[in-house]
Amino acid sequence: MRLKRNEEVLVMAYEKDKDYQAGIEDAVKSGDYESAARLEQLRNEKISGEGITDYKKTSKYDSYLGGVQQERKPSNGSAPSYVSKYQSQIDGALNILLNRDKFSYDYTKDQKYKQYEKAYTENGKRAMEDTLAQVSARTGGLASSYAGAASQQSYNRHMDALSAKIPELEQLAYSMYRDEGSDQRAN
Repeated sequence: MRLKRNEEVLVMAYEKDKDYQAGIEDAVKSGDYESAARLEQLRNEKISGEGITDYKKTSKYDSYLGGVQQERKPSNGSAPSYVSKYQSQIDGALNILLNRDKFSYDYTKDQKYKQYEKAYTENGKRAMEDTLAQVSARTGGLASSYAGAASQQSYNRHMDALSAKIPELEQLAYSMYRDEGSDQRAN
């Protein structure tokens, strides 16, 4: 009997003087069921070709190959499961990401808005005072209703500019919210 590996397939050639029964038994004992099945097929060829009557043809090779299939199955019927040592951290990060608050913006609670509000209010008061002083100077230093109205308009322009900052601040807050979500997804 000649055994050689040919592209991962065991190839055996028939030999007239070989005792295949002993080879089958040895292969089964060693757990090489594929060789046992092939040896049995060769044994049957020998019996057929030479008219040997000491042995009967058998068809156990399917059961030998069944042994190969049983050997490859996990003992409990399912594949082993993998559990990462980081699973609790992964679950925590996923929980944070999935249970994140929806985006909302309230400019009255925004610190950047409060800084702008302080600056615009101070600048508006200064502009109002400057306008009142300039208009009053033209009337001989006396405040008039026109001077009061002009100074109030100057102040209102600054407050309108502050109101125009709200959409910009909301967009900035939304960008920060999205960036935080991206960082959480990356984690």
